[in-house]
Amino acid sequence: MSPSTVQPDPRAYVRIAGMVREMISSQVLPPGSPAPSITRLCREHGHARQTCGRAMRLLEDEGTLAAGPGLRGPGPDRRNGEHGPAESRNAPRSAPWNAIRHPDG
Repeated sequence: MSPSTVQPDPRAYVRIAGMVREMISSQVLPPGSPAPSITRLCREHGHARQTCGRAMRLLEDEGTLAAGPGLRGPGPDRRNGEHGPAESRNAPRSAPWNAIRHPDG
């Protein structure tokens, strides 16, 4: 392998995030449009919900996607260390994500 050869990231969640990021930058997902659900990503890419959810949270953290309130409401802000009731902590997040900006600008 030559030094200029770029290998894809071995982490599945990074690759999935890259695919969604490309959908946004190519305007397949324009700002404000719903991003693919975790269920759809799992089906299309053959990875676990946790892996696909991690990809979407990566995009949310970088400001490419915005999460909506989901079916159970907004819930606790885990980034600030808040915890809701035990059933909320253990239940999968069902928030839909929306594209909010072009990843390069």
